[in-house]
Amino acid sequence: MTDEIKNILDFHADDYGISKNSCDDILKLLSQGCLDSISVLPNMNTFEYAAGKLRQFNDDNPDKTPHVTIHLNFLEGHCCAPAEDVSDLVDENGYFKISWGNLFKWNYSPLKRSKIKKQLVAEIKAQAKKCIDAGIVMPDNLRFDGHQHTHMIPLVFHALLEVCDDFEMNGCKTTFIRNTEDALYPYYKSARKARGLRKTFNKVNIVKCLILNHYSRFVRKELRKRNLPVPYLCGVFFSGHMDSERLLKVLPSYCRKPLAEKREVELLFHPGTVLETEINDEFVKPDFNLFHTSSERKTEYDSVIRLAKAFNS
Repeated sequence: MTDEIKNILDFHADDYGISKNSCDDILKLLSQGCLDSISVLPNMNTFEYAAGKLRQFNDDNPDKTPHVTIHLNFLEGHCCAPAEDVSDLVDENGYFKISWGNLFKWNYSPLKRSKIKKQLVAEIKAQAKKCIDAGIVMPDNLRFDGHQHTHMIPLVFHALLEVCDDFEMNGCKTTFIRNTEDALYPYYKSARKARGLRKTFNKVNIVKCLILNHYSRFVRKELRKRNLPVPYLCGVFFSGHMDSERLLKVLPSYCRKPLAEKREVELLFHPGTVLETEINDEFVKPDFNLFHTSSERKTEYDSVIRLAKAFNS
């Protein structure tokens, strides 16, 4: 792998804070210097554990301190805003009850859009403030993305921009919002050379890419207006199966356009495993739990190590 490609890659781990074991897995990768950035879930019961461990890690390893992104979560866990302020989003116990599909439909509903946006603004502010107050995100370096990429839905993205503008008026600065743009062409181009690669492509992930890449056009435009970085993201097409074998075949082709455009590539992994014993009432979606506890998370953990070694050799 060339130094050029190495220099535009951001090795990133999502879902820090979802469980204690998952946090420990990600911290091990950080200690080995395998990650550049992480996304923190603010609204799970293990947040205090996650924040404390990260503060300690940063104190002990100032040369390995990662970029920390607020992983906005409206799909699992408990709300951070008062439940009465986000009543359409949560159940009677304050646990999120909505899906990606709900947010998608509300985006196109004139009757619900304004009401839901107001609630999203309240929740985004509360989740961001929790991370700031915990000392793991600095007010002058606010970074945002979304659990399951919900922030790419225009309704959610507009709510996020409103929060960013409000924070800026109070002395805070947003420096990064994830642009979930996972280009499809390089995967198929790589498959022409790598026998059998095409058979591993997941049709559901292809549909996800098409939807998110469509929304990315608007997001990309808004980010440029605000002079924010506009990287690509490699991690939706292979979502749940970011194995090093396939990535090493794809990345040379994938990085060609970002190199030409002088844009970074966020390599998105989920390398932290949730143990079966850690599943509790806040894990409200059985389908998500299969992903959280899947052995594929260990595969992604190992992939981060292998790829980091490949690019540093």
